[in-house]
Amino acid sequence: MTESRLLETLKQCNPDDVMNIPALREKLTPEQMEGLYEFIEHERATKDPERHELRMRECIDKAAKAVGLRWSATSPVDHPFGARLDGSLWLDKKRVAVVELEAKNRKQIAGALLDLLTHPESNKILLVGRSKTEMANQLKKKLVTEVLPTVQALLKVPAAVAIFTETELHFRPKLLSDFLGLQPKV
Repeated sequence: MTESRLLETLKQCNPDDVMNIPALREKLTPEQMEGLYEFIEHERATKDPERHELRMRECIDKAAKAVGLRWSATSPVDHPFGARLDGSLWLDKKRVAVVELEAKNRKQIAGALLDLLTHPESNKILLVGRSKTEMANQLKKKLVTEVLPTVQALLKVPAAVAIFTETELHFRPKLLSDFLGLQPKV
């Protein structure tokens, strides 16, 4: 099978199924596995853009459970400007972070970041999903290096902000507990 036919075949597959192929797990590094997963998910996302929010909610819920947190899809009501955030993470009965999920385009992702930064919660998480225009890891890099520092400086907001991609949380849910400074789930 030629390389292009192989890639076309992989685009049609469920990425979780591909990640469980023993030969791939043996031959590819973890970084290559993440790249392959991101590629397949990106291709699927361009075919099914309406599923973005549901998929992202499932991603944050699964990652939260893996580290002993609870995801709530209820928008926090204490935003000073009435912005509607996508949800929050809880440890027992204490909210530990507010969360925005965004996958549409760079402009809307920057807007989601602004909504997060103006919320009074000290820990803020932006989950960047796959979009039609750019790969999530490319968007994240631009956000971390260009957008976040500029917006934080303008707003004079010293908040702890984490920007994760769906792929990162899929493979490494511990990133959530690391960011929040929580002890690993026993």
